[in-house]
Amino acid sequence: MTIPPLSEAELNAMITAAEAQITSKEQRLWELIKIPPTRWSGGDYGRETGGFWAVGVFGDQVLWYNEIEEGFNLSRFTLYGKIDELWCNEDDLNWVIAHLMRFVEEGKPETPLNRGRARGIT
Repeated sequence: MTIPPLSEAELNAMITAAEAQITSKEQRLWELIKIPPTRWSGGDYGRETGGFWAVGVFGDQVLWYNEIEEGFNLSRFTLYGKIDELWCNEDDLNWVIAHLMRFVEEGKPETPLNRGRARGIT
């Protein structure tokens, strides 16, 4: 099955919709971590779409959109531009931002962020 690539305009519409739903504290965090949407590689996965849309960087983690599963994910990276581990969460962006805000405030995640099946990339 071929997945049509998500356009940057479609991604930006999703980001705008999420921004309308987050709190002012979450907005300040989002302003610190967001990056211009950029395609990052994910090993063998995502090649048909040209990689995955990265939209934020939080320390050694990248916030990215999985077009195959239609959801946002947070994964570690060791090389900027390459996602180390792929996840198949189907989370909305505002949920991931809220989760990161709780992590910043409380020092620990409320629930495991990477709940989907892992696809480790080396």
